[in-house]
Amino acid sequence: MTQQDDSQATQLLGAKAILQGKRIMLVEDDRILRNSSRRLLEKNFGVQVVVAEDGLKALELLKNESVELILTGYFMPNLDGRELVQELRKQGRLLPIIALTAATIGQEQDELKQAAGADVVLPKPLDVHRFAQAMLDLDAAQRW
Repeated sequence: MTQQDDSQATQLLGAKAILQGKRIMLVEDDRILRNSSRRLLEKNFGVQVVVAEDGLKALELLKNESVELILTGYFMPNLDGRELVQELRKQGRLLPIIALTAATIGQEQDELKQAAGADVVLPKPLDVHRFAQAMLDLDAAQRW
C-alpha cells in the first residue's frame, strides 16, 4: 500500500465517521448520475439519501424532510442549482450545500459559491475522494 493509498483510506474513514447515519439530499436531474451518486454515498459513507430530480422537487420535499447536507447539480430544469441554493439561503437554511457541476471552466463555480451561497463546488461525476475531502474541510470549518 502506498502512502497515497494510506492517506485516501484515512480520509475515507474520517469522512465516514462524520457522515455515518446522517440524512442527505441529492438533487440531480440525470437519472444515471442520480442513481450512481446515491449508491456511492450510501455504500462509502453510511448515509441515508433522499433524492429529488430538480430544485422544485427538492424544495417540496424539504417541507417534510429533514436533511443535514444537500448536494445539488447546477443545470436542471424548472429550478436550477444556483436558484435552489439561493432560495435555501433566503429561507435561512444554514446547512452545508455542495454544488456539483460538469462545468469546469467559466463562471458557474463562482456563481454557485459567491452569488448563490454554496459551501463547496465539486466536479461531476461525484468522486469519492474529492467528496471525502470536502466533508473533512466542512468539518474543520465547523459547518455541521
